Amino acid sequence: MEFGAIKLGWFDFFCVALVVVGCFRGRKRGMTQEFPKLVQWIIIVGAGAFISKPLGSLVSDWTGMGKLFWFVTIYVSWAALVKGITTWIVRSKGDKMGLADMFGTAEYPLGMISGMIRMVLVCLFCLALLNARLYTAAELKSMAKFQEDNFGDISLPTIGTIQQSVFLGSALGKLVHDHADVLLIESTAPRTVRSNRPAKHKKNAMDYWT
Repeated sequence: MEFGAIKLGWFDFFCVALVVVGCFRGRKRGMTQEFPKLVQWIIIVGAGAFISKPLGSLVSDWTGMGKLFWFVTIYVSWAALVKGITTWIVRSKGDKMGLADMFGTAEYPLGMISGMIRMVLVCLFCLALLNARLYTAAELKSMAKFQEDNFGDISLPTIGTIQQSVFLGSALGKLVHDHADVLLIESTAPRTVRSNRPAKHKKNAMDYWT
C-alpha cells in the first residue's frame, strides 16, 4: 500500500497494532507497574547493539566461531540478563519503591504513554535480531529458485524474504534501517565453511549462523 512517497507494508500495521495494545495495557496497569518494564526495554534496546558487536568480536576471536553467532547470542543473553534483574527487583523491592506517590494523578495517562513506548522498543528489539543475518542477492535468488523448483507457485516465507519485506517494503522498517541502524545488530554474513573439510561435507545449521 502506497500513500504518495510513503510505502506501507504488513510490518507497519503490525507495529501500529502493538502500540495500540500497549496503550490499553498501560491504561490498565498504570505507570507504577509500567515503569520497571519501560526501563528494562530501554536498557535492552539502548545498550544491546553496542555491547553485542565488540564483545561478540572478542569472543569470536577467542573461540574461533563466527561473529554472527556471537552477536545474536550476546544480544539475546543481554536481554535475558536485564529481564532477570528487573524481575528480581520488582518482586523483592517493588512494594518499597513508592512509584505510585511519584506519579500521582498522572499515573494512568503516563501509563498509556509508557505502554506505547514499550511496544515500540519491542519492535526495535525484533528488528535488531532480524537485521543480524546478512543475505546477499545471490542467496535470495537461490532461495527463490529452490522454492520454485520444489513447490512451484507456492512461496514460503524465509528469514531472507521477511527481512527484505520489513526493511525495504515497510515505511517503519526502512526508516529504522536507514536512520537508526545503530540500534540494530550489525548485519553479518556467516563464516565460510573451512576448506579443509571434506569436499562432500554437508552444511548444517551452524554453518549458516556461525
